[in-house]
Amino acid sequence: MPYQASGVTTGPDGELWLANAYVGEAVFVTTSLTVTPDSAIDSTPLTFSGSGFAPNETVQIYTRGIGSAVLTTATADGSGAINATATNPTWFYGQRSFYAMGQTSGKLAGAQLSIEAVLTLTPGSGPAGTSVTVNGSGFGPFEAVSIRWTNPRYSTGVATTDINGVFKGYEFVVPSNTGGGTHAVVGIGHKSRAQAGGRFTID
Repeated sequence: MPYQASGVTTGPDGELWLANAYVGEAVFVTTSLTVTPDSAIDSTPLTFSGSGFAPNETVQIYTRGIGSAVLTTATADGSGAINATATNPTWFYGQRSFYAMGQTSGKLAGAQLSIEAVLTLTPGSGPAGTSVTVNGSGFGPFEAVSIRWTNPRYSTGVATTDINGVFKGYEFVVPSNTGGGTHAVVGIGHKSRAQAGGRFTID
């Protein structure tokens, strides 16, 4: 798997400059690509727009580097412009890059997306003493994530993410000394410092 750089920009000769000391793949920009929104969590709908491809050619947008799994495919119009939609695949905190290649012209483009962390709590409500399952994504790979109840403030413990910055099935019990209303639960990555919040309502 190519190393995903922390920053991508266009150099003076049209090449992609990857702003990280460890580079697994570099490609030369010959056209343009943008992704909207420019920051997202897992499964966010994405819209890609590009120009400068060959008229009417098929353009593949890849999940990771050139030649990786195809995220979505578009057909350029008569002016070489494309529009495509896709769902943001699971990825870890920070910047991720998408690459597009015209299948006839070989023209290349790159776009960058900022990945944000997210927590989900199941159930989202109940009495004090309820056992809650927490799932998280968008944290750093293989990192510890502190899960904190905020009122009264205490650490419920630590979850550990996988290579994609995801953890599933972490459980804690709602404190017995918690009053009614809606309370915040916060996850904080120890290395990435990524943060995400969820809410639990005391019935």
